[in-house]
Amino acid sequence: MHTATLDNAAASHHPLAWVRDLFASSATACERQTQCIRHGDTWVVDRPQGKAVICTEGSLWITHDHEPLDHVVEQGSRYVAGHGSRMLVHALSDSKVQIVSV
Repeated sequence: MHTATLDNAAASHHPLAWVRDLFASSATACERQTQCIRHGDTWVVDRPQGKAVICTEGSLWITHDHEPLDHVVEQGSRYVAGHGSRMLVHALSDSKVQIVSV
């Protein structure tokens, strides 16, 4: 399993730098970028409150630290983080994902 922490994506050449850049600005629909996340990979989002995870292809499993409820997000659906505890976004299959501020 591959994991990456978004806050540690300091260098612009880092493979998750696009996500850091999305979090740093208010993304409009025109600025949204769709990225691939391979089956079995996990993204770590340290401060997810107010961020939407949009699954445009595939299937994702989303969980937060210290929260008993997990979420499965299928193609065409989205999940909006309502609190700030660390969030894990795990690809249940090869997926395409957008993460934007809401």
